[in-house]
Amino acid sequence: MSVHYRYFCSGSGWVLFTWLALILPVRATVLWSYPGSVLVCNTNCPVMRGTVAPQGSNSTGALYFRVLLDPIADSATKASKPFEAGFMLVEQGQEHLGVGDALNALAYSCLNVPKAPKGFQDLNSRTPDLQMHEYIRAGIPRYAVLKVEYVPGQDARVTAWLSPDLSMTATEFNQPPGSEVHFETKATFDEFRVMHRGLGAGWRFSQMLAATTFEDLRLLPFWQQTWFLIILLVGLPVILAGSVWGLERRRARRMLQHLEQERAVAAERTRIAQDIHDEVGTSLTKISKLTNMLTEHPVNPEQQRQITAQITGTLQETIRAMDEIVWAIN
Repeated sequence: MSVHYRYFCSGSGWVLFTWLALILPVRATVLWSYPGSVLVCNTNCPVMRGTVAPQGSNSTGALYFRVLLDPIADSATKASKPFEAGFMLVEQGQEHLGVGDALNALAYSCLNVPKAPKGFQDLNSRTPDLQMHEYIRAGIPRYAVLKVEYVPGQDARVTAWLSPDLSMTATEFNQPPGSEVHFETKATFDEFRVMHRGLGAGWRFSQMLAATTFEDLRLLPFWQQTWFLIILLVGLPVILAGSVWGLERRRARRMLQHLEQERAVAAERTRIAQDIHDEVGTSLTKISKLTNMLTEHPVNPEQQRQITAQITGTLQETIRAMDEIVWAIN
């Protein structure tokens, strides 16, 4: 079994896979997204054509759209000369429902709403009280969200939110009070466009997205953002390789320490054996020769006493040497 396989079969491997499952977003109902930014000034720019199924007069179901509106031409510009700008649903070149700033609107609005009194639907209040309008300001991006429910043979039912709650726990049903408006208008399309017409430096549109649920419009936390996932996918193999390398290095170090210990034990055994051979063997040989002198040759009492003393001294030296060897073994 390879080290890599053992690693992924271990608890660490399962923790890693569980962590990846939690951080990777599940966005199966996102139909189209445009994560980049588009700046338009006195022009219109197709941003989607052919990637989402067209919706006609007999369509059913609901679609959700999100766009980040960042005006560069603001209310001060509009005071000198009118302009309009927005994200549009377009069918055969004809602009239908849009979100941005209508020609005669004072603030953010839904565009091309013929049933509304002025042809647009204000996104900042449900009443036409000018004090309730929030004038468009340059450099203050705002998210706008549209829910379009298609009814065969009729205008679509539209719910629009300006600056909605798009946190990870948000739904279309727990939005702040007064943040949404409802109306009906034509919303068929075969492409999406962003446009700006009139005076000023234009409008910037970004983070555009079309989905089948409100939940897919929510803003992802940083650990599910594309840049973080790219860093993760690039760095994860390096981290895994480093982890496996570290595990193998620690394993090799432990094996080396074990071998060093075995070599040390073997060297000590060899030394002890050599000591036994050198010291004890020499002493026993000396004792043997002295004993033979007593038994095989006639000696006088004085010689016998001297030989006996030598044997006793040699035995004491042998005992002392054995004590040292036993101490070394311990």
